[in-house]
Amino acid sequence: MNEILKVLADQLTDPERGIQHSVVRAGYTYFGQLISHDLVPPSQPELRERTQQTRNFNFALELESIYGALPSRYVEKGKFFVRHSHDWDLSRNGDFEAEIPDSRNDENIITAQLHRIWQRIHNCLVDDGASFEQARNDTILLFQTVVVGDFLAQILQPHIFKAYFFKGETHLNLSTTELSKLFAKAAFRFGHTMVRRSYTLNQVAENITLNQIVARVRPIPARFKIDWKLFFRMDDSSNVQRAMGIDSMLSAFMSEIPDLRGRNQDVVMRNLEAGNDLPSGLEYVATLVARLDPAPLDPALGLFPLSNDDSPMSALGIRMSQMPLWPYLLLEAEIQGRRERLGVLGSLIVAETIRNAINNSAVSVLSNSIFDRRKLIRKLSRRAIKLFGWNAAKGDEILSMGHLINCVMMHEGEQ
Repeated sequence: MNEILKVLADQLTDPERGIQHSVVRAGYTYFGQLISHDLVPPSQPELRERTQQTRNFNFALELESIYGALPSRYVEKGKFFVRHSHDWDLSRNGDFEAEIPDSRNDENIITAQLHRIWQRIHNCLVDDGASFEQARNDTILLFQTVVVGDFLAQILQPHIFKAYFFKGETHLNLSTTELSKLFAKAAFRFGHTMVRRSYTLNQVAENITLNQIVARVRPIPARFKIDWKLFFRMDDSSNVQRAMGIDSMLSAFMSEIPDLRGRNQDVVMRNLEAGNDLPSGLEYVATLVARLDPAPLDPALGLFPLSNDDSPMSALGIRMSQMPLWPYLLLEAEIQGRRERLGVLGSLIVAETIRNAINNSAVSVLSNSIFDRRKLIRKLSRRAIKLFGWNAAKGDEILSMGHLINCVMMHEGEQ
């Protein structure tokens, strides 16, 4: 099996990766990291031990990676603070380590600045008169809303999205232990294939390579301050960068990513090895299709096994039955999702995981397992609508990450 993993790792990376762009904006690659870090504990033992002292892991989507265990040590007078005047960067101690509950959010300069944006959203709500607890609850609700109505709506199969978040259906009915393992070790690692080999951060910092994005240059210099209009749709500009397609190919840079200690790691091989205790993709699909307990899957969902003809690895002697779950789900996205969305199985795992995690949260945008925008609008009407200007009467159908960043900038006088 190790030889197969080595062959797969070589075939899953492409030095020329940079052609097949998705319709998804580039910022959502890193927004997905925030979701993952909120739900999935670190894999490295030393980081896991340190993180468990500053935050909880209770399989709930409630911004634990940003707020940490309450009462929060990162807040003064109800607001997140920074020990410097650079508001794009995180607060840092004398060793330039980020003062946040989960240091993984400082793994790269894009995720770090996105973390800071959510701190600033919270601070805007406090400025508008909310207490810390009120602002925290509303920020969590806003985050969950963007996760569902903006992020998941783009990357899930539409009929799976509708089933879980409008009809309130559940199809996998798996235990939290099994579901979280499938999510963490395979399904939600699709984001690695969306990573570009370079990004334009602002008008000055163009074609910044992935190695520079993840380099441990802290504090984050002013030349790397992100112009968010290049990452999310905030106006009618056509300059928004796109993520790479969701498929069975990753940038070759992903095989040499430095970790928080500066040691290079092969993300592709790490992902393959992480799934060693999972069934193969074909085996898992066969199990779901044939199961009788708790109930067989509805054939209308469109779940079917991929064949050897579907795999570019067949010519290398790697049969579909040998394909680990993670690359199997990437192939499924490439074929069923046309590189724009996850396939059916990937969509089912991600939808059920995040829906359960929102339901496990102390505050939730899901009511009776149905995503109800109108109910959310009413719930946030006193503060968030006034502050963020999101109003169904204006014809807004989606509260997007771009909306929130725009309003934070306006609130703070940056526009």
